[in-house]
Amino acid sequence: MAGNILHAQTEIAVDSILAQPDESFSIRSKQAYAFSSFFKKVSEPSLASMKGTDFHRNTSSSLQKKSYALNITIQPVLNLGGKRWFFNKWIHTFQVVPSITARVFSNDSTQNDHSLPIRTPSFIARGTYALAHQRWVKESGLPGTYLGISLYHHSNGQDTYEFDYASGILNTYDGNFSEEAVVDFFMGGFYQKIHQEGVPKLVKRGARSFLQAARMHLFHWRGGYEYHPRLLSSPKFLAHHLYARKRLFFQCSRLRMPQLKDLVCRGKSCWATTDQKFQSRELSRLALQVSYIVDGRYNDGGLYVQNPIALWNIQKRLNIDLTWYERVGTQSDYALFARLGYYGSDPYNIYFQQSIFVFRFGVAFGVFQDPW
Repeated sequence: MAGNILHAQTEIAVDSILAQPDESFSIRSKQAYAFSSFFKKVSEPSLASMKGTDFHRNTSSSLQKKSYALNITIQPVLNLGGKRWFFNKWIHTFQVVPSITARVFSNDSTQNDHSLPIRTPSFIARGTYALAHQRWVKESGLPGTYLGISLYHHSNGQDTYEFDYASGILNTYDGNFSEEAVVDFFMGGFYQKIHQEGVPKLVKRGARSFLQAARMHLFHWRGGYEYHPRLLSSPKFLAHHLYARKRLFFQCSRLRMPQLKDLVCRGKSCWATTDQKFQSRELSRLALQVSYIVDGRYNDGGLYVQNPIALWNIQKRLNIDLTWYERVGTQSDYALFARLGYYGSDPYNIYFQQSIFVFRFGVAFGVFQDPW
């Protein structure tokens, strides 16, 4: 008898839970999942360009190299967030992004480049944590504001001297570069703009047809402060104030993501399957990245001679690039890209004192995973 009563009470308790779910739990779970998913989506993709599609112009003609045979950055985004990543009224997410950048130089005897060498590839291991309060979340389900911190290591795997001690200049041939730890403090946010079509309209992409219910644009921004702790920076560069330890940065992007439904077409007739829902699918994005060195003492030069760089010297302190990404047909995992930029301090490790203009186009991949 007691066992039956206990069993009956258990069934009633379970039925009560199923009948009256915790609405706040469900809402926070959806918000946490959306935050984690879109935080990954707006990450910078992996990029690849090659000779004929990658051009750069050094501001110093004596340092000008031939076009790269290959210029590639591979940076997969390992996303650890999800629908259970919330506590109290906070949602949060965490990413690990290992990154490798390699430039394969064309043969150029004037720059001592032979056999298509890869000079000092960049290795970056980054962990990023971000969180947002529930009241910062907009009607779209995404936070209009979030806070975050990023910690990363940057090195080039070389163990030769940082300088050519005969001339005192940086050893860009095989010189060591290592920043043990760098910290980014940042704030960002999402904004979504939707224009309903009223009546869904027929659109074509490649050989396929879709029904479009709405035009949607997702805007994302992030700004912050990059800091290199003194004890974890290269002592050789630190002693002469040659490498920047403090930067302000800003990034923003606009993603075009209409709400689409697949259509099956035969001749002039098209129809949709009854069980299919409209889904937002990224077609293109425009991304801007800007950073500025704000160190009070920042020098150009080398081991023996240093030349102060004024705080307002844009030519040596400003990095900026603008990138357009366009999805190819209905491929889900890559896009074409074109980038135009100027780097007052080349981000390619030991080349940091060189200033270059860049124009490149090629293939981007890694974060384009909308269902097609």
